[in-house]
Amino acid sequence: MVKVTFDLRELTDWGRVFQLQPRVQRKVIARTINHVGDKLRTSVTRGLAKATGLPYGRVRTAIKTERAHELKLRYELEAKSGFFSLRVFGATPGRRGVSARPWGVRRVFRGTFIGPGGQVFKRTGEGRIRKLWGPSIPVEMFRDQVPALAENELKALAPRLAHEIERALPARV
Repeated sequence: MVKVTFDLRELTDWGRVFQLQPRVQRKVIARTINHVGDKLRTSVTRGLAKATGLPYGRVRTAIKTERAHELKLRYELEAKSGFFSLRVFGATPGRRGVSARPWGVRRVFRGTFIGPGGQVFKRTGEGRIRKLWGPSIPVEMFRDQVPALAENELKALAPRLAHEIERALPARV
């Protein structure tokens, strides 16, 4: 399970937040967290789709989201998924083995074959076989560009809070 937490201590608009009623303060902060969190979810999902070679929709269903509200000022992304079978990555049989595209790169897995259910297997000894697997979404969340994408999206938190405060403050005439 992977959780992303926002650190609100860096924000400078707290004085303006306190001009609002207490219930409105929490709503403004929750709206800010949800806006930035939704952008973060989209960015991370796109990054994971590219890194794993899985379709965007498949990655999107593997990431569960719990949004912030007045009583819980926290946005959570939870990635739950095991390793994906090579059959998901367009496995096709060939003379030298099965060709598949895990991690977005097509390659031939020498000495493999497609067995029951379209699964990819490799002979490991006389009468023994083992199933081959591709990437896992929770594992890939911590590799390469995905953490950098998340950090990039979190930079939008302070400007978004300022925007939400402007919306919530009464209009000045």
